[in-house]
Amino acid sequence: MATDLAEIMMKGMTGERVGLLTALPILEYVPSWFPGAEYQSEARKCRDMVASFCDLPFSMAKRQAETGRLPRSFVLDMLEQGEAEGLYAKDIAAGIHIAAAETTSSTLKVFILTMILNPEIQDKVHEELDAVVGKGVLPTFEDRERLPYLQAVLYEVMRWHPVLPLGVPRATTASDVVEGYHIPKGTLVIFNIWGMVNNEYSNPEHFDPTRHLTEDGRLRPDAMQDSSKYFGFGRRSCPGRFFASESLWAAAAMLLSAFRFEKAKDAFGKEIEVVPVFRRGAVSHPAPYQCSIISRTNNVNERDRV
Repeated sequence: MATDLAEIMMKGMTGERVGLLTALPILEYVPSWFPGAEYQSEARKCRDMVASFCDLPFSMAKRQAETGRLPRSFVLDMLEQGEAEGLYAKDIAAGIHIAAAETTSSTLKVFILTMILNPEIQDKVHEELDAVVGKGVLPTFEDRERLPYLQAVLYEVMRWHPVLPLGVPRATTASDVVEGYHIPKGTLVIFNIWGMVNNEYSNPEHFDPTRHLTEDGRLRPDAMQDSSKYFGFGRRSCPGRFFASESLWAAAAMLLSAFRFEKAKDAFGKEIEVVPVFRRGAVSHPAPYQCSIISRTNNVNERDRV
């Protein structure tokens, strides 16, 4: 359900549509049969899916809680606070899952794509993991500070292709003047993360993790701060940014400890080129592509095509 919901939201919530509907609110009332107004049907379907996604999993969890079978979780904590808390707990739980799962998985998809396109960088990550943790040994969070190159790669993944290229829109709570521009109260503010990334770095299209490292191979002191922009700004920055950072690191560390990602080969043994194509929408992620995933922990030659 979450995957289907994320798919329709990504297709429907393009920057062009959001901008047009914001500029012309009257479009909200255009009937669905009108040419070009198919977004009305999509919005109706999305609303129904959101309602189901909120209700069904929460109802299952509530029944499990009543019989003592629900493990310790966010939903259980909310239910234990009283029936009144449960009235909005389902909406919060659904929101957390939708916001966290899609952005994290999209970033991991970009991560794997960059490893395939930059095998020499993948080799360096493997070398660091093998030297610090040991080949065949899965890293833990205790190893994180000793793996600066892996962390630099993740910072570069977020920089190279932000999965939220226009961030999450905000609105001003008061009128203000910024660099000579008067911004009235209630103005919609869109953060052009993509533009910031391209202006801040030289040769922005080039994937280069050393941007985030000092000359002696340590993480730059301001590397984390530079990457905070991908989680929003101000009071409404992503409340799950620390959890997202931890889960992203854990997934990437596990994946590269266990596997090597390469271009797939056709029946004649020729590599199938991978051309980066990204789907547009509220969240941007790579379109499907073929690759070979090779185990680094077992002595096997079999390659699985994905």
